[in-house]
Amino acid sequence: MRTLRSLAVSIITLLMAMWPATAVAQQVEFTPRSDEPAERRLSEFLDENAYTLWTRDTVLARGDTLHGNLLILESAARIAGTVTGDVFVVDGDLFLRPESLIDGDAVILGGGFYGSKLATITGELTYRPSDLYRVIPESGGYVIHPTEDLPKPFRLHGLYGFEMPTYQRVDQITLIWGATAQAVKWASRIHTSRAAETVSAGPRSDG
Repeated sequence: MRTLRSLAVSIITLLMAMWPATAVAQQVEFTPRSDEPAERRLSEFLDENAYTLWTRDTVLARGDTLHGNLLILESAARIAGTVTGDVFVVDGDLFLRPESLIDGDAVILGGGFYGSKLATITGELTYRPSDLYRVIPESGGYVIHPTEDLPKPFRLHGLYGFEMPTYQRVDQITLIWGATAQAVKWASRIHTSRAAETVSAGPRSDG
């Protein structure tokens, strides 16, 4: 009886070892702008769908090796070991420790790069800190949106909000103070503006 039970366990174990492992990859979507070569490289990298995805601050310790390409989204990666492929960073930070190795290209878009003279990148380094992106979780994966700029929440009109005063015989001198509130999520903007006027006949407001 014990022999039959052991045989059954062995067969089940063998079948499980032979059964292919299924991994559900997180889809990352991105539509590059036609005038941005670095974005086209990122799009091609994503289309290959052959990378390890990091979305949290992660450390690759000295002596450790990550085989293949690496994609880092909105997080910080500290590499002290070896990556045997390309590394793409979007809206994140890449730290290379002394004696670390990236055996491929390193592309940093909209993030920070902190290298070391003792680190090695065998391929091409592309560093675009002024490019702005937002990574939005969506449908179990991520969507990367390019952002044109990040304006201040409020923009004052004229000089410190004061526009050129006007003079009328009825109202005499009119002082206008105005501000515009603006918000950016990615490539689209929302504006709202309001101005207040102070005249000799009393204050009034225009929206």
